[in-house]
Amino acid sequence: MEFISKILIVDDEEMIRDLLSAHLFSECSQIYTATNGEEALQLYQQIQPTIIICDLRMPVMNGIECIKKHQLKPDSSTTVIAISGHGDETDIKDCFQFGVSAFLRKPYNAHELKGLVRHSISHQKMLLSLKQSFSNPNDTVTHLQKNSTASQRQISCINEVNNQLAIISMTLAEFNENVLRSGDCTHDLEKHLNDVSTAIEYIQKALKTCLKRKEY
Repeated sequence: MEFISKILIVDDEEMIRDLLSAHLFSECSQIYTATNGEEALQLYQQIQPTIIICDLRMPVMNGIECIKKHQLKPDSSTTVIAISGHGDETDIKDCFQFGVSAFLRKPYNAHELKGLVRHSISHQKMLLSLKQSFSNPNDTVTHLQKNSTASQRQISCINEVNNQLAIISMTLAEFNENVLRSGDCTHDLEKHLNDVSTAIEYIQKALKTCLKRKEY
């Protein structure tokens, strides 16, 4: 599955939507806009954005309600960045409680925003790669068990490696949740995801060695 990044900007002020679009075009060429939370929810179903940048104070449906309705999870395929010039401590708390990855105050720093977007895109690309790696963890064992020439030692080796893959898969979501709760989704998250990705590559090489063939 090819990864295509998309950004959805949600703000009731046209000038802010245009400004955000101009600042972020260098990071992502597919940028969509909505004027309130209700429009954002409709667009979300159509485009499945990689990142949502959402204002809090808007008519029809405000940002907090919109974020809440998205029901974000730690391993969600969408990252939400809240941005507001009026948010108080309660708003910030609510944002992170409902799964927001970062909170920026207006007037925002363009370099900070672009950095967050860049890291978020990298994060989502890694998550997609990991999900694809874990899509069918038992296929190798099933194939091996059907192969009469495979030794019991090889089967044990594959079972053990797949157990390790399952452990990484379960702990990844828990780690993401802890990072998102702390409000830091940039350097540490990318580093640990790289570590996990490297570990998976190592395990896959071990699988190939066990099978003594080029593909498994």
